[in-house]
Amino acid sequence: MTTADIRPPTANLVALDDDPVMGGIVVEIARRAGYEAQLVTTAADFARALEGPVDIVTLDLMVPGTDGVELLRSLADAGHAPEIILVSGMDERVIAGARRVADQLGLSVLGQVHKPFRAAELRELLGSPSDRVPAVARDTKPAQTDGRAPLTREELMRALVRDELSLAYQPQVSLETGRWIGAEALVRWQHPERGLLMPAEFLPLVNDELLAADLTGAVVRRAAREWVDIQRRAGENLTISINVHPLALSDPGLAALIVDAVATAKLDPADVVLEVTEVAPASGPAALSTLTRLRMRGFQLSIDDFGTGHSSLDRLNQVPFTELKIDRSFVSEVRENAWARTIAAQSITLARALGLRCVAEGVDHPGIMDWLREAGCDVAQGYLIARPTWPAEFGDMAAARSAG
Repeated sequence: MTTADIRPPTANLVALDDDPVMGGIVVEIARRAGYEAQLVTTAADFARALEGPVDIVTLDLMVPGTDGVELLRSLADAGHAPEIILVSGMDERVIAGARRVADQLGLSVLGQVHKPFRAAELRELLGSPSDRVPAVARDTKPAQTDGRAPLTREELMRALVRDELSLAYQPQVSLETGRWIGAEALVRWQHPERGLLMPAEFLPLVNDELLAADLTGAVVRRAAREWVDIQRRAGENLTISINVHPLALSDPGLAALIVDAVATAKLDPADVVLEVTEVAPASGPAALSTLTRLRMRGFQLSIDDFGTGHSSLDRLNQVPFTELKIDRSFVSEVRENAWARTIAAQSITLARALGLRCVAEGVDHPGIMDWLREAGCDVAQGYLIARPTWPAEFGDMAAARSAG
């Protein structure tokens, strides 16, 4: 066996830019980073390039005959979109707008660079070709997209009964001390036929409060059970953040279900942070009653995705939250978008004034971490710290960090 035979596969990159000089620079940077890279200068050539294996694309937002938003929509419609880096000389707010469009379409955007850019900027976003395989997917049968019938509500109900849901944990770090203080539990479905399914593939099946409560209960039970072991191995009381499905808040039995699950696992409610998305009906009578009861029982409450809803301050006023979580759409842009930076800064100021812990999600760059620390944010979460990992691996990492 030769060295070439054991060399790991190289990720494929396509650069779309109608300026062959600038596009050539992108391709050269990518090749030096270890990618197989090619340049295309028209939308038609771009479409043909996507017929082959492509792991990452760099997109110029203005190409003759089309524009970046149309290209993003075509990538979303394809159903198997590569990761994206936006490259443009347009106004930074326009680039930021395009990025938000991509986020809304469910596309994965690694970042954006403004022309003219420094080679180091693009090189940092590209990372290594090996980064294109998420750590949490290792040793797991991949989900299949082979034209099968859509998933059904009944399948998800059976999955809850059969305990087919699993949790990956993403660490949260104190910006003051640098220590891991906890993690967020992220639900996955290990489907017996389709493989590992991400939340976006099955959460749309949850359309009533009973199934939402059953799903939330299943996640809380598993998280509490696994977290007790993780705390034991780490030797300290790390917090665990668990998302509550918005519809579940209307179920009058939800509070008792959560209290019982945590008590059964012998986990301290004070170590449990229940995340409620800001767009949830958190200020409705049933939801307010549920959240208030849980807070009275010692659970922490987090307003998630802060700044993306329409009544942020009203919800803060009505619900006894203990934590404010700044949405990743603002956090990811604090380095290059003055508007996002101002919103994030004001959110941090508001949290501190109200005595709430402030958490920033989507931290994927050292510059973002530095800015958050200087702005007074308390906690950070994102790929810069660690990708989501399975409980055994997370427990090993937590134990190692505690021992160190």
